[in-house]
Amino acid sequence: MEFDRDYDRHNEEVKKVWETYNAKKPLRMPVILGVNNRIILLDSKLNTKGYTFEQYFHDPVILTEVCCECEYQLRHNIYADHDMGMPEEGWTVTSDKQNLYECGWFGAKIVYPNNNVPFSEPFLDEKNKYEFLKKPFPKLFDNFEEQSYNTYNVMLKLQKEGYEYKGKPIKKVNYGSMGTDGPMTLGCMIRGAENFCSDLIEDPQYSNELMDYLVEAAAYRIRGLRKHFGFKEVNDGFGFGDDSIALVSCDMYKEMIFPHHKKLFTLLLEDFDTSINSINSFLYASILS
Repeated sequence: MEFDRDYDRHNEEVKKVWETYNAKKPLRMPVILGVNNRIILLDSKLNTKGYTFEQYFHDPVILTEVCCECEYQLRHNIYADHDMGMPEEGWTVTSDKQNLYECGWFGAKIVYPNNNVPFSEPFLDEKNKYEFLKKPFPKLFDNFEEQSYNTYNVMLKLQKEGYEYKGKPIKKVNYGSMGTDGPMTLGCMIRGAENFCSDLIEDPQYSNELMDYLVEAAAYRIRGLRKHFGFKEVNDGFGFGDDSIALVSCDMYKEMIFPHHKKLFTLLLEDFDTSINSINSFLYASILS
């Protein structure tokens, strides 16, 4: 399929789309695509140097290069309502963590398959699942988070030293994944999905205590990172996708998961009433449908 490569015309249209959308008089619905660096690493046509995820996570220079290549592809071959063409001021790079950041922060073992994305191994079994609840939270930059923070600092150093990719410098360095996957998803990741879903039915007291612990841990980590990087600890822009709620019914979600989501919002969001009303509306619409 041939694309129109007139990026200037595309960018002018994008500008109008967002201006009219923000003015509540949309020219059309904006199109956003969520794209991350795995599209480079998993495609041999794009990953011309054959980088592995293990190399990517342990070599900040490789991670920086892949970040730049991903933005390059986004700006030249992936059409949506974002600016295209070479960046005028330079690339934006991020200390990417994929979906490893929370389990990795708790010290889970990271596995690097040869032909797919890395994952963390569940580490809570019947012998240690209660002991985990008694442990203090890891320090803010412990375990996998320490590795990510080191990568972030190397990226800042590369920026200062004048690193370039395809003739463009690094414009901005972001610290990645200052959020949460949500208490149910995290519970499934550290217990194993089958075990945690069984806990919901066979040991609801434990599953409730575990999710409460994970919500408190997430709030501690997120607020700590926000403070460290100069953001408000409680702000007006927070959301998360607890994907594993798809495994339970609406009634079970309402009874067992929603209270933990509500608590997470109260701990991290300024405009709690507005946000929680939106969740309530969605929840009851789902139950009634």
